[in-house]
Amino acid sequence: MKKFFLIKAIFIMFLLASCWVSSRALADTFNGSAWGSWADLSSVALNQNGYPFWDNHSLDGSNKNAGFQIPFPGGGPQPNQFWSIWGGVDNKISFTNDGHQKRASLLVEIAGNSSGNALYAFNMANPLETVQIFAGSANPLSSTTVTIPYANYGFKLVGSGGDFYSVTSKDNDPDFSSNFAFFRNSALQDTWWIAIEDLPFPILTEGIGDYNDMILQFSSLPDPIHTPEPATMLLLGSGLLGLAGLARKKFKK
Repeated sequence: MKKFFLIKAIFIMFLLASCWVSSRALADTFNGSAWGSWADLSSVALNQNGYPFWDNHSLDGSNKNAGFQIPFPGGGPQPNQFWSIWGGVDNKISFTNDGHQKRASLLVEIAGNSSGNALYAFNMANPLETVQIFAGSANPLSSTTVTIPYANYGFKLVGSGGDFYSVTSKDNDPDFSSNFAFFRNSALQDTWWIAIEDLPFPILTEGIGDYNDMILQFSSLPDPIHTPEPATMLLLGSGLLGLAGLARKKFKK
């Protein structure tokens, strides 16, 4: 019986040591319509013909829509897939929160309304509750860390062109078509790229939504790596060695 408790004590100490060294990172869950899917960007011929929905002619000039901005500025990983419903827009995009802080990096702003555009996360349970991610004064290649206190959230752009949601309905968006396009890298579970159109009616009437008015990278931050102080590690090591020696002595008996 004594041997059992000794082995159990050693196991617990090793378990505590491993918890100090590192912790597991999680990721928010992307929620789209049941009939939506991710498709490879390599399958897209950028010809500004409206397929996919973000590959349109831009009021800013030729070859200016979100697709032509890839690879995005800032370096690092790049998206290789986009979300759509058979190439069309999905106006039901939200996220399930993993509880971690978020990192948002503003990559591109090709917008006459940029100084007035502000991006928020809104509470799916109460869309009136919001957390600001970027104000109109934010500049490209700037980053921010934000805490989103909602179990489920979507994105909302507020600007002179109107208020636009990643989850739309006839109640909050008369166009009933999304101003948001979502991209990801299939090798990463915690990072998305969000391309936003700041003009109303980008799909149904305007037909020229370029989704380049605000493009950002958005990700969950991993848990911090906890590094014990040297004195703590020395104490832990001494305890483990002592238990090991005691176990050896007991087993010899």
